[in-house]
Amino acid sequence: MPESFADPLRYEGVNDGGTACILDAAWSAGVRRVVLAGSAAVYGEGGERPLREEDPFDPRSPYAASKVAMEALGRVYAHRGMALTILRYFNVYGPGSTSQAVVPSFVRRATAGLPLEIEGDGHQLRDFVHVDDVARANVLALYGQAGTINIGSGLGRSILELGQRVRAHHGRCELRFVPAREQELRKSVADIRRAQDLLGWVPRIELEEGLVRLLRRGLGVHLAAGGS
Repeated sequence: MPESFADPLRYEGVNDGGTACILDAAWSAGVRRVVLAGSAAVYGEGGERPLREEDPFDPRSPYAASKVAMEALGRVYAHRGMALTILRYFNVYGPGSTSQAVVPSFVRRATAGLPLEIEGDGHQLRDFVHVDDVARANVLALYGQAGTINIGSGLGRSILELGQRVRAHHGRCELRFVPAREQELRKSVADIRRAQDLLGWVPRIELEEGLVRLLRRGLGVHLAAGGS
């Protein structure tokens, strides 16, 4: 999301223009079932309860706005008869990520012996879901009932807690507090009941296990005492 403020036209072109190409190609080829990669960013700031699929849009970045537009375009095709499923991913992490998101950033910095940079006070809550679980949700969506579906863990974890967990497994890294990002969300946690009802999906990989896997890949050695 932060990068989209610097280059909003690129995000609009990829998310909106790219989606338009996919939907048009699918329709022209007679494909009547499409799964779109949505984002929890469309909700904006979460309240006291987990975010539900029927909650209103409140985009806080050009990235989020492009995802709202992407969903709207998809629904045009749904009205034409396409079986459309929109999976709203929350904070996806796992092997292969090259993004600047917090989990890959923490793992890269930990394995390089650098401090973990916590933006703001670190108490902002995020819903971390492993990429293996996300991939499984996509496969199930090819055969399950169409609809708009949250894909997350259903659990809120603070950025500070995340940093402490990484440090517990890799004791050399320190925590460093830096200024908060522009338009930083304080809470974004998924209600995943619809995923269970429509897809029969629940996440299988807990955050602790996912972090250990990533740190093992990055370090190539046994973890520090306190790990598993």
